[in-house]
Amino acid sequence: MFINTITDFLEVVNLRILHVTDLHFNKQQCSWVLNESEKADVVCLTGDFLDTHFNQAYSITAQIEWLQSWLKAFKVPIFVCTGNHDEMESSENMHWLSNISGVRSDGCIEVIEQIRFGCIPYEFEAFEHFRSCDVLLHHEPPSSLKVSKQSGQDFGSDSLRTALKNDTLKPKWILCGHVHKPIKNVSKFKGVIISNPGANQNCSIPNHHWITLNKPSV
Repeated sequence: MFINTITDFLEVVNLRILHVTDLHFNKQQCSWVLNESEKADVVCLTGDFLDTHFNQAYSITAQIEWLQSWLKAFKVPIFVCTGNHDEMESSENMHWLSNISGVRSDGCIEVIEQIRFGCIPYEFEAFEHFRSCDVLLHHEPPSSLKVSKQSGQDFGSDSLRTALKNDTLKPKWILCGHVHKPIKNVSKFKGVIISNPGANQNCSIPNHHWITLNKPSV
């Protein structure tokens, strides 16, 4: 299990975020996140909620029903984005993560305590839509960084890295996942802090980051 606390000291501390990723229908870890959310101002979950392995005991439909009920139970603002395991081809389940009351999901941009959050869908590349955001959720990390590399391979997004390099996007933070055992859990590129807690299905408590953000001074 990896736990980290990250604080941005540039301004007055105001907002506490719990960032978790790649839960893959680990119900014990999901329960921990819900319980810990009481200590957070905002919860950010960056994709891969489903377990699509062939030997999973629960059907995809059963998983979706359970996850939708679980996500509705959060009492604090919750932002989510889809991962590669969350995309469904059937018309019945295609938009399952976007149809949950109270959950800010793919395409959402919302301001919490003067900080603008944005949820980028998986494989979505019209990044200019999210240019004004301070905190971005995106399942894949930018490529060519230690948060995107595992076992000698780079699993990051080239298009996201290009968007940062060309200043199409200028967030303060990118919260991501996808790579379960990255070389590093935090990287910095073009002044942007990138958080990837990674994932460990063998623990009852998921890898997670507590991030303290700062409300801009007026």
